[in-house]
Amino acid sequence: MWDIGNQKWNTYWTNRSTAYLAANEGKPPSLFFHGSEEKRICECGISQTCQRSNVLCNCDIDDGIWRSDEGYVTNKDALPIVAFFAGDTDCKCKTGYIQCNYSTECVYADLACYGWKHCPDNTLPEACRDIACQKGYIKCSDQLQCINADQVCHMKEHCIDNSMPKACKGFKCPENEVKCLDGNKCVHEEELCDGKTSCLDSSDEFKEFCRGHKCSWGYTKCDDGLQCIPEKQICDGKVNCRDGSDEITDMCSGYRCFRGWLKCDDGLQCIKLESLCKGDAQCNDGTDGFNGACKEYQCPHLYNKCPSGGQCIYQQHTLCDGKQDCANGSDESKEFCTYYQCEQPFIKCPSGLQCIYPRSNMYCNGVDDCIDGSDEATNFCLYGKPTT
Repeated sequence: MWDIGNQKWNTYWTNRSTAYLAANEGKPPSLFFHGSEEKRICECGISQTCQRSNVLCNCDIDDGIWRSDEGYVTNKDALPIVAFFAGDTDCKCKTGYIQCNYSTECVYADLACYGWKHCPDNTLPEACRDIACQKGYIKCSDQLQCINADQVCHMKEHCIDNSMPKACKGFKCPENEVKCLDGNKCVHEEELCDGKTSCLDSSDEFKEFCRGHKCSWGYTKCDDGLQCIPEKQICDGKVNCRDGSDEITDMCSGYRCFRGWLKCDDGLQCIKLESLCKGDAQCNDGTDGFNGACKEYQCPHLYNKCPSGGQCIYQQHTLCDGKQDCANGSDESKEFCTYYQCEQPFIKCPSGLQCIYPRSNMYCNGVDDCIDGSDEATNFCLYGKPTT
């Protein structure tokens, strides 16, 4: 066993004309050197033990001389190796391994035949044709790659050869999904007539089909009768129907928003109250929900109301932390932070305006921990008086 570049290597002497290396599965890699049983003389010193005095050494000394400690090899088939190099054409792969197309390297079949390109030329070994796929997997059209049936028949994964496996035609769609007209793919009911092609043959958006198609629950037809959109996208300020019928002014002015949604001041747009009050969305007309409906809105779990009462912000210690999170800056105002009680384990800066995480020797150490520098102020460090 040799240490080469912090790597343990097994070493052998063989009757080959050239040196080569091989990888051992789960074991140190091996180096094979040209030599012969008769010519190789043991180079171990007196204190080392040799396996055969005229052939091999079993030494672990670091004198820069490469020796073999694993034995002289004549039967390569008996070696526990995964890969051979340097033109070894007479070698056989171990059980569970197959040979690459244009090299003598052996690769693990359960990786190579499932799309993991482990051969040097990145091709799938021809030997994969004889490998049966595991349960739940099917062969791609090239008959080389095994791929997850559910994923490929739903177009969530793709064959390396970009084919659609023939087996997808006989694949039974799960509940709430339907087969495309060509039988090659399953699509969810909500993907039918949604204005975006999901089937390879575009059959989910055929006009003849969509005119007679009934939209799924929670969806509604656009005026042209060809497209289904979620009901909550009606009058949301964004055109979702290709014909624009979901944002027609006359319709939206009299449209009643869903519960939990708010009509903007112009009366034409519905916006989710939670999104408005969290600052994630805005009315197109500039409606300021912070000073209206958001004052009465109860913030969801893990959110705090801004001191002004008009906005919800994430409560990860965002009040008086030295960073403005509320749109109007009320979370960092002097009026609020002076009397704000920091959440444990945070403590107030000497100025009383910021909450910071405590650490040892943080005061008067020459480093500002408080944004206003009050932890390093002269009055505080010399006289213990907070800066005002």
